[in-house]
Amino acid sequence: MIQNNSNFLQLNISEVCNLLEAYIKSDKKLLLLCHVNPDGDTVGSAFALRKIYTLMGGTAHCACTSDVPEYLRFLLDGQTSIEYTENMEKDYDYIWSIDVASPTQLGRLSNLADQVTLSIDHHGNCTLFSSYCLQPNASATGELIFAIYKELMQREKITENPSVCRAIYAAISADTGSFQYSNTTPETFRIGAALVETINHANDGGGDPASIAHRLHGCRTMQELQAQKLVIERLHLAYDNILAYVCISASLPAENGLSDFDFGGMVDIPRSVSGVLVGLSLKESKTDPGTFKISARSNCDIDVAAVLSKFGGGGHKRAAGAAITASSCEEAAEKVVAAFADPINLYMKENNI
Repeated sequence: MIQNNSNFLQLNISEVCNLLEAYIKSDKKLLLLCHVNPDGDTVGSAFALRKIYTLMGGTAHCACTSDVPEYLRFLLDGQTSIEYTENMEKDYDYIWSIDVASPTQLGRLSNLADQVTLSIDHHGNCTLFSSYCLQPNASATGELIFAIYKELMQREKITENPSVCRAIYAAISADTGSFQYSNTTPETFRIGAALVETINHANDGGGDPASIAHRLHGCRTMQELQAQKLVIERLHLAYDNILAYVCISASLPAENGLSDFDFGGMVDIPRSVSGVLVGLSLKESKTDPGTFKISARSNCDIDVAAVLSKFGGGGHKRAAGAAITASSCEEAAEKVVAAFADPINLYMKENNI
């Protein structure tokens, strides 16, 4: 469900391309905001668009509440960091958000939401806060960036570029679990095939699709493996083992010589437990103690985005996020797990579980 209390303008791909051309003609600088706890789709999509705008002759920069985890640094394309610095927005003429479903997903940059002039996104369950280009049926925001890339090539504003294709491929691969998740459509495979063709024919020393997939899905540091061990040790089950969840306090990473980045993607652990239909992870913010980031994944038709919308979050039916405040991990988990009681009971009743 799209939550929209204002008359924001909806733009299609052609209109987005028109904007980019207009910005180039008037020498406008573009700031691209990624969502909090950046993943492959927001980073890959933002940097693909940054590269596209650069190829057109413009200046663009990607920013986020924090820098990217190590496994995504190959996407930065020469930009040393994406961490926001104070008043950075004053150096840019326009701000766009990339793969951001609500102002809360901007984290401490939510104060910039009213300055965002365009949001490019694919989350059907979202809170609109600017004019937008939204395609809920897309597997990833990377699919929208591909459409922009393709149209600008047809307009002869840019030429084929393997770096753009690698970033888009990474974005789509990240959000589809390497083309395994239910959001993968025939169109996703068609786009993937076009990207692979460009990447494989590049012969420019850049990574191929296999190496991109390995970086995203098959490569973990020892620190990340230690973090996974801590997550498994804190795993809990609820509703007759239908729901699995874990909550990590702000102090736990430092107490074990780890960073917050090492705990990235930890929601995949509860969702991978055999028989579990809903997996949840809660992670307390180090910079804002008492605030917990929620990630939810569904292995069935239980709509996790609808549940997390109660906490101001959003996303997709089977993958969503939100944030809540609580005095402890126990209180935070209790609030979120309780919110799933009715949807889980209804699903079990309808499916005779």
